[in-house]
Amino acid sequence: MKDKNQWEGWLNKEKCERLLKRWGPYEEFTKFQNPKNKNKKEFVDALFKTIKSCKGRPTIVEVGCGTGHFLWAIKDNVAKITGVDYSTHMLELCKNQFDKENRKIELLEGSCWDLPLPADSATIVFQIDVCMHIGGTWEALKEMIRVAKKYVLLTGPSFEKFDDVMDKQKDKISWAISLPLLKKELKILQKLKVIKSFQFLDRPKTNVYNHKILVIEK
Repeated sequence: MKDKNQWEGWLNKEKCERLLKRWGPYEEFTKFQNPKNKNKKEFVDALFKTIKSCKGRPTIVEVGCGTGHFLWAIKDNVAKITGVDYSTHMLELCKNQFDKENRKIELLEGSCWDLPLPADSATIVFQIDVCMHIGGTWEALKEMIRVAKKYVLLTGPSFEKFDDVMDKQKDKISWAISLPLLKKELKILQKLKVIKSFQFLDRPKTNVYNHKILVIEK
């Protein structure tokens, strides 16, 4: 189920600028001096570890790149970076930062459910806390697997004790992730040899959700 209010909310320029202000200066982002960004550290660490495991300098795609803070954090360690976002305002904020420092970046307007990229076109495709805001987690994950050549990283709120929260509506696996159901679906892809392996890494828990980091190898 796609959350229309959240989806349309990111088309609001002021909301995008508030997020940029909240995350703070790009250079300070990975230092995690801002308490509001501390829960991002585990994902950044997992992303760097994945980059280091690749042969040579990988090509990277971020789905829902927003202001581009995560892409900025890894810019010196990759061959090419691509950001995809539905919000033109987000893409503009991201472009401004990279242009200011004369950094190359490819920015594409598009949906996480229909990425404007060919299959197997990037070494690593990642998404952080995007589907928790707009829904359609499983559908978006399958698109990431299609585009990735080697690795997929995804994170968002997850439920460890329920089997059905990811499938509130018929034929849709949506919003927050049911880990049992997600594991079941991933094992099917593994059996079909669409993916090679997958694992879940921990992130700090909240009062409601247990955020996991999913790492898939193709």
